[in-house]
Amino acid sequence: MSPAVYVQTNDASDNEVIAFSRADDGALAPLGRCSTGGRGTGKPHLASAGSVVLSDDGRWLLVVNAGSDELSLFAVQPDGLQLADRVGSGGSKPTSVAISGALVYVLNNGTPNISGFHLAEGKLTALTGSTRPLSGADADPAQISFTPGGEALIATERGTNSLSSYTIDEHGYAQGPTTIRSSGQTPYGFGLTKDGSLIVSEAFGGAMGAAAASSYAVSDTGELTMVSGSVGNTRTEVCWVALTNDDRFAYVTNFGDGTVSCYEIAADRSLRLHEPVAGSNRQGQKGLRDEAISSDGRYLYAIHADAQKLCGWAVGQDGQLAPASEFEGCPAPLPDWPPADRNRVPDADQIRLKPLAPPVRAPSARPVHGRRQHQLSRGRPDRARPGLPGHWRREGCSADRILLIEASLKVLAHRCRQLTTDTQTLSAQDMHN
Repeated sequence: MSPAVYVQTNDASDNEVIAFSRADDGALAPLGRCSTGGRGTGKPHLASAGSVVLSDDGRWLLVVNAGSDELSLFAVQPDGLQLADRVGSGGSKPTSVAISGALVYVLNNGTPNISGFHLAEGKLTALTGSTRPLSGADADPAQISFTPGGEALIATERGTNSLSSYTIDEHGYAQGPTTIRSSGQTPYGFGLTKDGSLIVSEAFGGAMGAAAASSYAVSDTGELTMVSGSVGNTRTEVCWVALTNDDRFAYVTNFGDGTVSCYEIAADRSLRLHEPVAGSNRQGQKGLRDEAISSDGRYLYAIHADAQKLCGWAVGQDGQLAPASEFEGCPAPLPDWPPADRNRVPDADQIRLKPLAPPVRAPSARPVHGRRQHQLSRGRPDRARPGLPGHWRREGCSADRILLIEASLKVLAHRCRQLTTDTQTLSAQDMHN
């Protein structure tokens, strides 16, 4: 079985999840789409990380609806997605979500705050009194995530140049926040190593050549202690972080000049700039955005939204990136696409693959870091639960609606240009600015 890739459209009138299958050679094919029952913001860029997440056991997909202040829950079934529940997010403009076991926390950018839920039997139940503020009304949070063991939550605050952490008590309630000053300005995306160390990107307000990353040790109580202060990469406007499966290297995409930088993560979790330009596409031009490493650790993918391309690199044992693929263009529309939908163009957001069954190794791929397993969820027509508007629909994609991704990874979608039915253009994915 090949992996499944999930995308949310962030559509202002009807937010949807779109799924793609990936063949053994990496080719993608649209499987279908399912309404979240909520609304996105309708803006081209949902400036966050983690708006679509999958549970550790691969059974549940969570999607934020930033326009209607809701969180949607999908059951991941062998033959598709089923909308299981939809609840208020506990604040305004939810942009990131985290899950650990049965515990779910949403990051609300508009309020700003976090709010907790319990997941059981396909239902999300709000934890009464679980809403906690960020450090201030001007926090402008970007991402939330649990530490690997689920003992703590971490959120980045761009507006206050801070990192906030929360300890999770035995009842699932977040205690905090405990907030520290970020080593550098505009902390954005982050990754967590398997031992819980935190690697954070620092955009420095988009200042030319000022992009950096820093690292922190995270205690069981969520206390953050800086390990490496800001380590510059000489590039511009860094935002996203992806770690290799063995936690030896961190890749950051630099939106400001279309490059990928590589940091080496030492045994003590300090950072060293390995390569300021490990990969690039249209270097010097803005647009290289969200990135992720495939589940098997063999490939790094990033979207160049402005060029409407998906770029891929093979990940070597020593952190080097070798160009592996570049995809652009939309397929011709398929006849079963509802004509009424062709005036609705999806905006940006994120994807997530379901990790379950073993991947098929491409003949040309080099052996690289770590191995995980993943499996595809196939789409078929199905009915949603009573009272919920979403259902899985197996459909084709028209040229003004298509979202194409070429990997089993987390990437973001960017708005397609207005196209005629014979135009061949890629709608790349994005979440920045």
